[in-house]
Amino acid sequence: MITDAFATTGPTLTAGDINNPGVLDVGETWTYTATYTVTQNDINAGTDLVNIAVVDTDQTEPAQDDATTQVTRTSTFTITKDVDLATISAPGTLNYTITLVNTGNTSLTNVVITDAFATTGPTLTAGDINNPGVLDVGETWTYTLLILLLRMTSMLVQTWSTLLLLILTRLNLLRTMLLLR
Repeated sequence: MITDAFATTGPTLTAGDINNPGVLDVGETWTYTATYTVTQNDINAGTDLVNIAVVDTDQTEPAQDDATTQVTRTSTFTITKDVDLATISAPGTLNYTITLVNTGNTSLTNVVITDAFATTGPTLTAGDINNPGVLDVGETWTYTLLILLLRMTSMLVQTWSTLLLLILTRLNLLRTMLLLR
């Protein structure tokens, strides 16, 4: 009897039982096949797949052999950021689209996307179909965000105003020191 607990199908005798059906005769070689369907969870786990076949007869103790398949994990993705306006000449809103594509062979978890200049977002607007919160192999997520240029302009004006005030204060201090001499 042959067993293979790891196999999805089989083991199935495919060759060798020629002379005496069901008896492994002296000098006879039997060949079995079995299959295992590798799952995404197997790839995500990243541990080698070790398959053990066990053979037992009425006349012997059980014997076993194994075959090992190394699991190679590749965790990669691409990011693309596009804007709706290539040029702008007055305060307004720029709308951005950020696209993430899982180009590896492992599911990606705890995906965090940030944009320091975003007025709103990034907001996930498409993708994330199968496993919520997991960027699955081959899956594409699309985010949108916008930046109000008015906000950036006012921040720039505020920064320049603060800098100008600091310069004027230092000049007044310097003038006072010169007058006291």
